Amino acid sequence: MGQNLILNYHGIIDSRTQKGHSDAIYSIQSSVFEEHLKILKELPVNIYTINELKKAAKSELNVFLTFDDGHESDYEIAKPLLDKYGFKASFFISLINISENDQRWQQYRELAESGNTIGSHGVSHRFLSNLNKEQQLEELIISKKTIENKINREIDYFSLPGGMYNKMTIRLAKEIGYKGLLTTYFNYMESSSIPYLLGRWSIKSSDSLETYKGVLQKNKYVISKIILRNRLNKSLSILLGHHNLDKLNYLFNS
Repeated sequence: MGQNLILNYHGIIDSRTQKGHSDAIYSIQSSVFEEHLKILKELPVNIYTINELKKAAKSELNVFLTFDDGHESDYEIAKPLLDKYGFKASFFISLINISENDQRWQQYRELAESGNTIGSHGVSHRFLSNLNKEQQLEELIISKKTIENKINREIDYFSLPGGMYNKMTIRLAKEIGYKGLLTTYFNYMESSSIPYLLGRWSIKSSDSLETYKGVLQKNKYVISKIILRNRLNKSLSILLGHHNLDKLNYLFNS
């Protein structure tokens, strides 16, 4: 039975110029990203976009590359490397990172026209689980309609900021017409059964190439270590608050 694995990236930094969105926790060097793509090219895996979930081949492993936030590096750094290796990806835009008349909307139109998937990452990057019904509707609806109008494509998937949601989030997203929500809970999914909540592995700057290879090769020790770390982070997030946890992680990674 085939399995689906969704990888989650954020900002990419150009290793030659050090330009690009820099985040001590989630941004990775372009040289590291290219190493990831080389590994994918060498392994017996299929690469798809989120819109292709239902038609993904039932090979041993199908991989989906996703990018959150809507950084300039999506087009300027990630796209050339994806093109070099013949891969497509899914880009989730947070409206807080791109202005109404930003020329980058044309870049996202180009990405969509060339076979990549564009999705929503909300309006303000607030965690939906912390918002009331009206605020969640604003994040889900305004982002969807704005991106659809800008790129002339239907937006079917929503990437949850911080991976945070509640029962109301799921209900509202379904009513609005989203086909799925992407979380930050790491797991493999059977390709024959696609859940509404799609788990992902959010790759951090501290993750080694050995860890990356271990995930793709389904190394049980590596996977259990990541799952344990995720559970610990979720528990600390509830205890400290997600923003305070990010600050703590920043101190350890900077």
